[in-house]
Amino acid sequence: FCNRVESAWNAVRAATDPGETTLVVTHGGVIKVLLADLTDRDRAAALTAHSHDNCAVSEIHLDGDDPTLVAEERTDWRDAVDW
Repeated sequence: FCNRVESAWNAVRAATDPGETTLVVTHGGVIKVLLADLTDRDRAAALTAHSHDNCAVSEIHLDGDDPTLVAEERTDWRDAVDW
């Protein structure tokens, strides 16, 4: 599973041109693996950790070879939506 996530992430990074915005929508396990790698957390521990809230947003800035985590598990945008 983790190898598939890593392979797909590398493909997304390769396909994203400088200055371009790419939206990636994932299930919880995928974002857990990606965030574990970005924050030097253990993948196995991340996969068994708490689940992110539904519709949570994590923002990753791609600039060169080192992606940067800008925001993790944001849900404040939901307060602005008139449900």
